Amino acid sequence: GLHADSKGRPWLLWEDINGGQKFVKTLEEVILKAHELQLADPQKDPEDHDAVSLMMTELQWDGTRDAALRRLLFQLLQCAKACHRCAIVHRDIKPANMLLDPDSGTLRIIDFGSSADLEPTSNGRRGLLGLFGEGTEYVGLEKGRAAVSPIYSAPEVFTDPDKAPLRFDVFSVAMVYLQMVFPNLADERNMVAFRQQLETVNWDLDAWLGSQLETTVLPKGIRAGLQHFAQDPRLWKLLGSMLQPDPVERASSAKALEALTSDEALAPDDPTTAYFQAVVENSDTCPMPPDSAMFMRPLSVVASFSRSEPFGLVLCTKYDEVGQGDELSPEDQRLWEEATVNAREGDVFIRGINPGSQAAKLGRLRVGDRLTMVGDFNVSE
Repeated sequence: GLHADSKGRPWLLWEDINGGQKFVKTLEEVILKAHELQLADPQKDPEDHDAVSLMMTELQWDGTRDAALRRLLFQLLQCAKACHRCAIVHRDIKPANMLLDPDSGTLRIIDFGSSADLEPTSNGRRGLLGLFGEGTEYVGLEKGRAAVSPIYSAPEVFTDPDKAPLRFDVFSVAMVYLQMVFPNLADERNMVAFRQQLETVNWDLDAWLGSQLETTVLPKGIRAGLQHFAQDPRLWKLLGSMLQPDPVERASSAKALEALTSDEALAPDDPTTAYFQAVVENSDTCPMPPDSAMFMRPLSVVASFSRSEPFGLVLCTKYDEVGQGDELSPEDQRLWEEATVNAREGDVFIRGINPGSQAAKLGRLRVGDRLTMVGDFNVSE
């Protein structure tokens, strides 16, 4: 805590964890150990060498994997909420900045070097914890200053004090949690690829999962995560709210914590529960049947066309003017609005498919699909 000496000078004192008797591990060290074990035993599934079980050993937690993951999420959100209550956004929540304290069985967030004080004059404080500044400006929000861990960083990267800045940390908590849920993400390369996949689908977990289910065989380590969400599908919906790309739409740490601890069950007609049960049951024989209540389309489609006849695609951006007679049907209008809601300038989408054309015969494209690449490709090999 913050203490002043006899001359009124502020000093920041740190608690000695575990009595100083031994080194305390970080969550990153646990994840790296899990990956090391996975590499040493490649014939087994990554879930056989799971970072969650290693974390439970370090923290002396008993119980199931599902219970430990919920406890992890609860503690991370508690840490974030405690910071946010003081108007501090950490901006570098990641496994390397989480100490595992075996004495108390808790995780502790450390390293506030990237944090920002969003209310420097509140409660008579002078800047970050009263140590810096004179309360005349935000501390840590200097122009061009960004978070330093791109794998766990929120999409906005640069924190805007006018756009729910505290919710930056909520996104990072969700990314750390997902890394623990899916054992294959102990490999940093897989974690980087996972983030890139999420970014491609605009941070939509449903779309990401749909892309995984389109593969012939599920990637190793995915099944353990699916089983976790099948136990309590509310967690999946909660994570979706924590990963919203717009910080204003993203759940706050307080709201996320409230949702996590709520006893409110999903609505009887909510398809999430049945969906995850079907996913787990069919995970050894993917792909999922197309009549699934929440069947997802593939992440991407490579379409081959002949130059001898028109492709039959009507392409435009969100900002192009639509001429008279080009109105969409109600269903296509819904697909168009959903696809382009977060579109960037220059993004090109399918707005129409001409009947009888090559695209119509292909049967895999629809209104709202985004064009990512056009060109000639050598497919002879």
